[in-house]
Amino acid sequence: MITSRKNAFLREILANNPIPVGKLAFFRERFRDNLYDLVLSEFFKEEKLGLTKAAIARRIGRKPEQITRWLAAPGNWTVETVSDLLLAISRAEPHVTLSKLSSLPDRNHQYEDDWVEIERRRVSSPQPNPPYNPLGQRKQDANNGLGIKEAAYEPS
Repeated sequence: MITSRKNAFLREILANNPIPVGKLAFFRERFRDNLYDLVLSEFFKEEKLGLTKAAIARRIGRKPEQITRWLAAPGNWTVETVSDLLLAISRAEPHVTLSKLSSLPDRNHQYEDDWVEIERRRVSSPQPNPPYNPLGQRKQDANNGLGIKEAAYEPS
């Protein structure tokens, strides 16, 4: 069975129906991730040329620890955060463009066939060896008189 991601996933959005909360959250996170990727790519380019987190911090009046947290994850970023970071890192102003969801190409995918293939490979692949135990093999001893089994280790 072939299913179109655009038709299934974007149905409510493209039909001008109320957008489910989960899809709103998805696109918010996707936008945040795109901004994060932009900031990080700019930072890595400038870092190769000698830019440090401390220099970014000095430029925008923050502590270096704050810059480290911001560059580690975009969790609490605001529009101001993105603007400040890009200005300090690249000496550039971001410009945002839109991509109409209706103009995206269909991404047909045979989900059912893929899941069948994944399961077939999982079942047919050899199971990995048990992890190495440096203390030897675990051996269960008889009850210790309290009804609790004690474990003893023997070298392998």
